[in-house]
Amino acid sequence: MQAIAPSGDFLNFIGDWGVEKGEFYRPKGVAVDDKGRVLVSDSYLGVIQVFTSTGAFHAALGDPLHRRVLKFRTPVGMAVDPRGRIYVVEMLANKVSVYKPVGEAESY
Repeated sequence: MQAIAPSGDFLNFIGDWGVEKGEFYRPKGVAVDDKGRVLVSDSYLGVIQVFTSTGAFHAALGDPLHRRVLKFRTPVGMAVDPRGRIYVVEMLANKVSVYKPVGEAESY
């Protein structure tokens, strides 16, 4: 996936093709939070990965209580609101889920 500046200039690549962390099989949704982190949903793998503004893998959306990566049913779209909440559209689950970052640094 390519990151493009508002001017249309190429900035960098984000992720690669594959099934490991930092890779995409079927990327569908993209959102950017107020810290410049890029969130990408993968409809096939059912995960949402977070990248830094320079394209480095940061994390996957997870459940901090159970220390595991959140799994979604065909996540196809996302948005981040001004309060940092993440809205995830799950096509096969026919729902929109809302998540909020946790912790002082608002890590995902």
